[in-house]
Amino acid sequence: MRYGLVFVAICASAVCTAQTSVASDARTIRIWGHGSRKGDFAGNLVRRWNEAYGRMHPQVRFEVALRGDSAAIGGVYTGAADIALMGREIWPIEIEGFEQATGSKPLEISIMTGSVDQANHSTALAIFVHHDNPLTSLTMEQLDAIFGAGHRRGPKNIRKWDELGSTGDWAGREIHPYGFAIRHDYGQFFERAVMGGSQKWNCALHEFSPDQRRQILEALAKDRYGIAMASLADRNPNCKTIAIDGILPTRDAVMSRRYPLSRPVSLVVRRSPMPPLVSEYIAFLLSREGQQIVARDGGYLPLPESIARQERRKLIEARP
Repeated sequence: MRYGLVFVAICASAVCTAQTSVASDARTIRIWGHGSRKGDFAGNLVRRWNEAYGRMHPQVRFEVALRGDSAAIGGVYTGAADIALMGREIWPIEIEGFEQATGSKPLEISIMTGSVDQANHSTALAIFVHHDNPLTSLTMEQLDAIFGAGHRRGPKNIRKWDELGSTGDWAGREIHPYGFAIRHDYGQFFERAVMGGSQKWNCALHEFSPDQRRQILEALAKDRYGIAMASLADRNPNCKTIAIDGILPTRDAVMSRRYPLSRPVSLVVRRSPMPPLVSEYIAFLLSREGQQIVARDGGYLPLPESIARQERRKLIEARP
C-alpha cells in the first residue's frame, strides 16, 4: 500500500519528538505543520495571527514548528502539539493512526483557502491543454474518465479526443495525460476530489515529482494532444487553462470554493479533550479580525463569511 512508508515515517517522527518535548502548560499553544525545513510557507501569517492574539491575551505563549504536514498530525495525536496546520488534506492512513492513538477521529477546521497561483501555498489545481486545442471546458465526470480507470463518476473511460466531441485533426487521436505523481499530495487530492477516492489511474499518465512540477507544462507545451493537471503558479504561454463544470480558477471562484479544485487549508486538533485555550484561539482565527489578517498577508485566501460560520459551528459543537 502506497501509504505504508508514509505512516511509518509519521509515527517515528511524532513519537521521537513527543519523547523529547516539554509538556505544554495551560498558557502555551503549540502549532506544528504546513512548511518544510527548506521553506517557510505560512510562517509570516502564523506570526501575525499570534501577535494579534497575544495583544489581547498577553499571558499566552506560542511554540511554532512548521516543518511538514505529516509530522504535524503525529505531533497532535501523540500530545507533542496542540494544533496541526495542514496545507493538504488528511490522508486516510493518518485518520486511522489518529483514531488508534486517541480513540476518536481528528477534528478538522477549515481556516482559509489555498492560493490561486502562488507556489507552496496550497495552490488550487488547474487543468491545462495545448494552446492549439479548441477545448474550453470539461466536466468532473469527463476528468475522472480521462485521468482515471475506475470511472466512478461515469459509465466508461475516455482515451481519445473525439470521445470529447473533438473533430478534424483531433479525431481518433489518443489523449496524453500529464500530472503530479500519484503519491504526491496533489495526486492524492485529485483522487479524492475528481476520482471519487478510486486509486485506479490511467496507466498512460506521465508522472512528475514535486521537484519537477514546472516540467509538467513544459512537456504539455510540446504535445498538441496532451492534457495536464498542474498549478497556475507554473503557467506556460503555450498552454491554456480550461474551465471545470464551466468554472475557471479565478480568485473569486477559488475563494468561494465554487471552483471544484480549490484547496482548503485546515487546522487539525483532538476532538476531545480540546483545551479551552486552543478552542478560543481557533475561534479568533475564524473571526473577522483573524480572516482580515489572512487577506492582508496575501499568500492565502480568506474564508467567505458563510464558510467561516460553518467552521465556527463545528468548533462550538466540539466544545465540552
